[in-house]
Amino acid sequence: YLKTVEEKLPDDLRLTIYYLDPTVLTRVPLSNEDLQSYPGVVKITVEAEELASHREQMKKLDPNILQPVQEESHINARLYYFFEVGDSEKILEVIISNIYGSVCVNDFEVENNPVFYDLILPFLEDEDRQILGK
Repeated sequence: YLKTVEEKLPDDLRLTIYYLDPTVLTRVPLSNEDLQSYPGVVKITVEAEELASHREQMKKLDPNILQPVQEESHINARLYYFFEVGDSEKILEVIISNIYGSVCVNDFEVENNPVFYDLILPFLEDEDRQILGK
């Protein structure tokens, strides 16, 4: 995926973002699947044309920043986004439990890093940023 970003973005690349206000209490922790259908979740879809103008931003996701966590935690998804090509081939998935927690990238839990937010900030409205505390 990262090599693709460095060269040229696929014409059918899409970014889909789901988030729930981190202050909303849920009865049980949410998986990324639960989050997508949870009442009040916000969904944002970004098509390839808009992604192309932010290619430099996307290059910041360097595999060297992915530091495994020392101790895994339980996921309680509040922000979930993925890049996909074609009908539904996900090439990068990111699940963020909360503002200070660790992050799951393609099913591997890694230390939180601002780059995970930086990737999507250009596609959020001011209201979205305020809700997410960014």
